[in-house]
Amino acid sequence: MTTHSIWKPCARGAHHPFKSLLPAALVLLLAACGGGGGSAPPPPGPVTATFTPIAAPPGASVVISGPGTPQSGSITLDINAQSLPAGTYAVAFDLDFETQFVAFSSFQSGSFFEAAGPVSYQVTTAPGNAGKLIVGVSLAGATGGASGSGRVVSLRFNVQSNTGTSSLTFAGNTAFAASGAAIPGVTWAAGSIRNQR
Repeated sequence: MTTHSIWKPCARGAHHPFKSLLPAALVLLLAACGGGGGSAPPPPGPVTATFTPIAAPPGASVVISGPGTPQSGSITLDINAQSLPAGTYAVAFDLDFETQFVAFSSFQSGSFFEAAGPVSYQVTTAPGNAGKLIVGVSLAGATGGASGSGRVVSLRFNVQSNTGTSSLTFAGNTAFAASGAAIPGVTWAAGSIRNQR
């Protein structure tokens, strides 16, 4: 003959075997759910770029200037002539930078040479080297040349997501007279860009 056992609730005050397991089960459940309502940390802020110039000594020079506050998205640097002698017809230079921090985007015409006549601009990255910008700004046609101070050209760079510092370095830099001869005694001073959050 088959017998059947019937489960009966424990009497009031008696120890129930499942009761001691309940607190541990709740602890595990809350841990799996992230503690029951914790919020995720906010996403990091955007990377901003700040330019720091290298000061040039007094006298004829070509220098870089930039905005005085951190820039998000892009940063524009001005290439400036300072006290260049009469008869300055052109400037040519390479600008080296680190592409993990900034990438060249575009350029804008300056004002220094425009006061003396029509101007030709050649601004491009070197073939196979996105971190080298090749720049040539020259008067076109017969003219006595420019002199003094002013903005030669503006260069816009897109700010990359990496943080750190990129040195900007002039190379192959020369100022020219209308005859094609190099103008002596011109100092070139660049700077650096720092990316940070």
